[in-house]
Amino acid sequence: MPLHHPRLPGLEGIPWVDPAPSAITAPERAGTLKNHEAMRQDLLRLTYELAPIAICIVREEHIVFANRQFVALAGVQDSVALEGRSILALLTPASESAARQQMVQARGSAVGVSIADVAVVRPDGSARAVEIAARRAVDEQHVELHMVFVDCTHEQQQRLELESARQRLRRLSADLVAAREEERRRIARELHDELGQRLTALKMQLSSLAPSRRRAQDASIAAMMEMVDDTVASVRRIATDLRPLMLDDLGLNAAIDWLSKEAARRMDVKIELDLEEAALPVGDTAAIAIYRMVQEALTNVARHAHAKHVQIALRHKAGELILRIQDDGVGFSGESIYRPGSHGLIGILERADMLGGSLEVGRSPSGGACLTVSLPMDRIPADRGDGKPPRARRAKSTPQADPRSIGDSD
Repeated sequence: MPLHHPRLPGLEGIPWVDPAPSAITAPERAGTLKNHEAMRQDLLRLTYELAPIAICIVREEHIVFANRQFVALAGVQDSVALEGRSILALLTPASESAARQQMVQARGSAVGVSIADVAVVRPDGSARAVEIAARRAVDEQHVELHMVFVDCTHEQQQRLELESARQRLRRLSADLVAAREEERRRIARELHDELGQRLTALKMQLSSLAPSRRRAQDASIAAMMEMVDDTVASVRRIATDLRPLMLDDLGLNAAIDWLSKEAARRMDVKIELDLEEAALPVGDTAAIAIYRMVQEALTNVARHAHAKHVQIALRHKAGELILRIQDDGVGFSGESIYRPGSHGLIGILERADMLGGSLEVGRSPSGGACLTVSLPMDRIPADRGDGKPPRARRAKSTPQADPRSIGDSD
């Protein structure tokens, strides 16, 4: 006899039959469960059909259900064209192995989700990059895989375009640095060869007038000679700042040796060098980049470190060229690279990146800053940047050689 819901508000008057175990036979119970399972499957597929992402159900690698988003992803007219097809047939040959391994993992795990990156090939030949998440589902008769396909093509294209833009910017930066260094080289040579020689000639002519009997002229000549000496010193400094001529003439070790002596004198600090005795097999591009890194590091020491002792090491070890600069100053953290105004550290980082290397920022054993630049030797260009072979360089630094010799008479 139909009863009424006794304690469910809003359902009064709706017939309800008490499913007492004694009133339901075993066949009826089996039929009820089967109907419930069918209803559950229909509800699940309806939910999948309304989902905004591509979903399919696979049995033994064959598609038994595909929602409308999956149909659109596969580039076919309707789901009928997909039912019964192997899921692997929709993928690129390079993706089949990853997809097959993912399905094996998903079938073997009752919990968890297996994820793989594959590519789907459409009938028109175009490919879509997708990420698949698969999980096992078991009914009374079959083991199914419920697979979700997320189209990542747009994101992948954006990543590729972003990486391409980064590479172009890096090449542009490298070209700009090379052009700037070449312009510096040219101006430094002109200062050395043209202006320096003219100043030297002027000084020699003034010197020849010195024995004049008129004291007023002698004082004027002495003042002019002092002015010429100051101008020669300024030309030396400008030419050296633009381009260390010693780097071209004597090599990287000699240039770093001279730079360290000048910095020690100017900063009133002690600088220790540990350089390779043999000439390093690097070309002009790498040599000037390493020199500039040392120069910028010493500038940072002078401005911020308050150090009294600096160590500079340049060594070839295990296929890498290792440049390490450390001091006993106040130190800084790795975040200092990206702090506003930290152009020196960014310059070192960019120059290392141009040579395929890396920069590590840390603390020295004495508590100060430690910069370590690692440059793979197989990535360092061995030419001079102009197609010519590297210049012959001396193995050891030569203290007597000094680029300030500009303006000295032969």
